Amino acid sequence: MKQVCFLILGLLGFLTVNAQTTTSQEDGYFDPVRDPILSTINGKVRFVQSEEVIARAADLRLGKLSTVETFDKVFLNGHWYFTCECRFAPEPDQAAKVYLRLKGDENGNYYADSRWVACIGAPCGSCDWDINTNDCFCKTDRPGEPGEPGACNQIWSTDPLLKKIKIKPN
Repeated sequence: MKQVCFLILGLLGFLTVNAQTTTSQEDGYFDPVRDPILSTINGKVRFVQSEEVIARAADLRLGKLSTVETFDKVFLNGHWYFTCECRFAPEPDQAAKVYLRLKGDENGNYYADSRWVACIGAPCGSCDWDINTNDCFCKTDRPGEPGEPGACNQIWSTDPLLKKIKIKPN
């Protein structure tokens, strides 16, 4: 009898979680606080949102950063980060790399945190962030000046990077 009760309670719990997920997807919006960016599927952490949706959500917040070129995920110091490489709108030769920290839940889903860092070329064609030193660095020479080291500025923020958007644009 106890096994039947546990089975029924487990099934009700699953249906409740499933109903909540369906409701959040049915409203037609991607909310980075509510909807996972990454999820553990078959033991691997994978993107569950399309690059197009994430790029539009990020473009609303990045201001002068444009042309999101690549997305990736990386596990650093016990946390998953969503990363994207972009171009700096006024100077397209200058790069930017953004690291958005993700927070996980007990189900293996990872949502946008409010903490992020951006490394922006000043000038640099390919910036990156060293989590051990908490410094940005330029991986390439200064654009147009071979042999001259480039530099990157660092921006830290606790303002949300991704914004709630319609999944299908008008």
